[in-house]
Amino acid sequence: MFTQKSSVSVLLFVVASFFILAACNGQQKQSKVQLPTKAAQAIAKAVPGGKIIKVKEEEDDGKQVFEVQVQAGQKAYELDVSADGRILDKEENSGKEEEETVFNFDSDAVGSLPEGWSNQKTGKGGLGKWKVLADSTAPSKPNVLAQTSKENPGYHFNVAVAEQTDFSDVEIELKFKAIDGQEDQGGGPVWRYKDVDNYYVCRANPLESNFRVYKVVNGNRKQMQSAKVDIPSDVWHSLKVRNVGNHIQCWYDGKMYLDVTDDTFTSGKVGLWTKADAVTWFDNVKIEKEE
Repeated sequence: MFTQKSSVSVLLFVVASFFILAACNGQQKQSKVQLPTKAAQAIAKAVPGGKIIKVKEEEDDGKQVFEVQVQAGQKAYELDVSADGRILDKEENSGKEEEETVFNFDSDAVGSLPEGWSNQKTGKGGLGKWKVLADSTAPSKPNVLAQTSKENPGYHFNVAVAEQTDFSDVEIELKFKAIDGQEDQGGGPVWRYKDVDNYYVCRANPLESNFRVYKVVNGNRKQMQSAKVDIPSDVWHSLKVRNVGNHIQCWYDGKMYLDVTDDTFTSGKVGLWTKADAVTWFDNVKIEKEE
């Protein structure tokens, strides 16, 4: 004969079994992403003795890419690896809590500036024209944020600022595509933005085939480092910037080209930047900070 107490025990056992089965099913679903042999071999070589914890599959410019979390003793790593076994990025996870903000513009109204962003400029001329556009080629479909004005020549910087951001140590990743521009093309992120005349900026320019990091101080742009790179127009590229303390590192299409130190700015907002008549599209703006 079952007592009321034993009935409760049976009920608790059934409920616990249900959640255990659900968790197992979830693990089975996650394990469906399998690394190609060459990618697994590259991970094993990059982190000897490491154990793969999690694998996430993504598409970058039509190519298969895997985000892999690896544990090696007391250290944890995050790696991006291509299907053919190329390590695109490797980072050691310090274990500190991180916050990530992502702007993909997919839920924003087409034809206007996204909510929470402001249109700014440095230098002469009028404001640029920043607006959300639909683009079937966008890394995150269906929308992008575009600077479309070609009306401001010379020393003029178009800046779109994410007003709710405020970061010190920060890592920024984004996709960009240079569409048009006779005087200038391309662009990139700004960070530690204090106002329209004071901030850091990293940009790639297809017309000049170079990748540079600057600081804008009291409205004057000062180049800190430059690298010669091939930057085809009308193609999606990736940029990444990491600024921790006074150390600034910048990547173009997965390769680090720029590495400088500077103490001018310690914190500020994040945004996007183009120069003069550059018509440029941006997508998947990811911002992380360490607590």
